[in-house]
Parts: sequence; C-alpha cells; structure tokens
Amino acid sequence: LDDPTLLEYLHSHRHQRWQSAIRQLRTDYRPRATPILIERLRAEEPMIRLDAVDLLIRHGDPPSRAQAIQFLATEDHRDVVNAALIAFAESKTSEAFPSCLEALKNPDPTVRTNAVRAIASLGEERAASTIQGLRKDPDPAVRCTALASLYHLGQLCFHHLGATAGVVYGVAHQFLNAKPVKT
Repeated sequence: LDDPTLLEYLHSHRHQRWQSAIRQLRTDYRPRATPILIERLRAEEPMIRLDAVDLLIRHGDPPSRAQAIQFLATEDHRDVVNAALIAFAESKTSEAFPSCLEALKNPDPTVRTNAVRAIASLGEERAASTIQGLRKDPDPAVRCTALASLYHLGQLCFHHLGATAGVVYGVAHQFLNAKPVKT
C-alpha cells in the first residue's frame, strides 16, 4: 500500500481495510502511521486497540511507546493487556517495567504469566527479585513461568527443582529461549 492509502485504511471503520493496513505495518512500519495508531488506542473495539498497542510497542519511537505504556494503565481488556505484555517481552522494552509490575496484580493468570515473561526478558537485576515472590503464586502456570524465568536469569539450576525440572525446562526453552544448564 502507498502511504496515502495506508493512512486512509488506518482511519477506516471497515475491518478488512484496518487489517490490510496492520499487515502492511507489521512488515514495513511507517512513522507517519504513529499518530493514527495512538488515536486508535481509544477505539471501542478491543482488537483495534490490541493491534495499535502492539505496533506502537514494537515499532514506535520512545515517545509513542511511552503513550502506549500510559494507555496500558487504564486498559482492562485481557487480550489487549496480554498483547502489550508479549510485545514488551519480545522487544525488551525496559521502560515498561512499572506496567509489568502492575500486571502481576491482575487476577487473570495468563496476564500474570505474560507479565513474568516480560519482566524476565528485561534481564535486569531487579527482575529476579520481583519474580522470586511468584514461585508461590496460586496458579501453576505462573509458578512454572516464574521458575523458568529465574532459570533464564541464572538465578536457579534445574537440579534444585526435583520432579518439576522437566516441566520448567520446557517452559524455559519454549517461552524464554533459554539455554540448558548442564547438571
């Protein structure tokens, strides 16, 4: 799509045009789309907000990422929050650390799991201390992701895990692309 058509499609209320523009931006991001994406963070439809926040986090400049992070503080749709956390994890957006901490308080275990992944992806020292407390989360997926994250951060060896080592290794390898530890 050329720039005028792309911008027109981003403004469109027709889902097919929006999706065409989003597909184009995922492979060829254009900064001229940023103001429209920021505006679309306030869209009524969650999938539009999801696409907008994902693109802004992955491709936006620091000010637009800051606006996406600020938006996340008021977002309550589970899928939109999860998309943002996954984008934070994959893009290693360190300025999102406070938002990730806030997401750890979410009652949804999938949101908490993705928050753990995002925090661990930052690789910062403060990440390990934050994640340590999640080893006792009531949800097994959150606990497992916390253990895998601690392994990824070099804070845990598998021989300390006993029977759960295989499951934690699978999570570490699948979600965190961690290297195996020789035991």
